[in-house]
Amino acid sequence: MSRQRHAITTPRLTLIAPTADDLHAAAKQPNQLASLLGCRTPEPDDQRYYKNKAAIYAAKAELLTAHPGEWLLCTAWQLCLDGVLIGEAGFKGPPFDARLYAAYFSGGYTDGEVEIGYALRKHHTGHGYMSEAVTALCQAAMQDSRVTRITAETKRGNKPSQNLLVRSGFQRTGWRNFHYLWARQANPS
Repeated sequence: MSRQRHAITTPRLTLIAPTADDLHAAAKQPNQLASLLGCRTPEPDDQRYYKNKAAIYAAKAELLTAHPGEWLLCTAWQLCLDGVLIGEAGFKGPPFDARLYAAYFSGGYTDGEVEIGYALRKHHTGHGYMSEAVTALCQAAMQDSRVTRITAETKRGNKPSQNLLVRSGFQRTGWRNFHYLWARQANPS
């Protein structure tokens, strides 16, 4: 497995890409990921932040193991602010390829589409950190010629997340299962 960690630096954040090994370890103890990456957890540490993280980290570890060269699109990027882990963001896998998945999906996906998701610790909301991270990750993903479109979903009442997506260049494209759908073209004309 890959032992190399990658990083993206923004004006205020360092986005760290955990390796598959890091994610396998974090799947057993999610609150230990910060120390594995040389970061600290904020004080006080909100234990609700870790809800479902073990399953997410296990799935990301398996995805990264299956696609070792896809670290940009397959890992759970950790957002560090002055050495403190404040959240995470990432894509849900390699670009969609209808030739590979036509038997499993009946529509709604576009070749080259990747979906982004994110979570921020509640004490760090309202400062633009996630907008900064999402914009940086989208810019990095758009360097991959296979990526044609970046999508996201938000709950209907989640105005902060919707505003974040608008600031990051997304437009609302529809509605599914009580969620708004959003998209950003990789190469807007």
